[in-house]
Amino acid sequence: MNSIRDQLELQILLVLPEAVSALAEISRKTFHETFMAVNDERNMQQYLSVAFSEHRLLEELAMDTSEFYFAMLYGNIVGYIKLNTENNTGLEIERIYVRSIDHGKGIGKALMQFALNNALEKGINRVWLGVASDNKRALKFYQSFGFVNSGEKLFKLGEELQVDIMMEYFVNTMSIESSTD
Repeated sequence: MNSIRDQLELQILLVLPEAVSALAEISRKTFHETFMAVNDERNMQQYLSVAFSEHRLLEELAMDTSEFYFAMLYGNIVGYIKLNTENNTGLEIERIYVRSIDHGKGIGKALMQFALNNALEKGINRVWLGVASDNKRALKFYQSFGFVNSGEKLFKLGEELQVDIMMEYFVNTMSIESSTD
């Protein structure tokens, strides 16, 4: 965060089904901002219309193993995170996005800290995620928390197959320490 006041104003709130329109909007906006420069617009629009449709998001919100949380700053949605629990043995950070205008304010760091604390509270010691291989900013961010490369998987964006780097982190059951943004 840029200031103590910003830290006090940031809230991380569970997304309820009634907020699906807002979830669809922030999902589309942040994904497009993150990947528009390195992807074909046709593939991007095809992916956004399916992956972030209100129907699809309502299905995901209804899953017992998935939770979405908004990052709220001064009452505005500035980002979000989607967490998936796997048989209480692992936690996947499927999505973690912050509006580009709000990068550098510590919001991503707060969302990551929230996810790691969530795993700790549930007694889960393994957290993993996938990240686009060309997203250097995200790779550096995850590495700053101690995530390490654990393999690769294919990701389909529209008609294009892309490679995601899989990263994992083993939660220290003693405490989660802050990292740099």
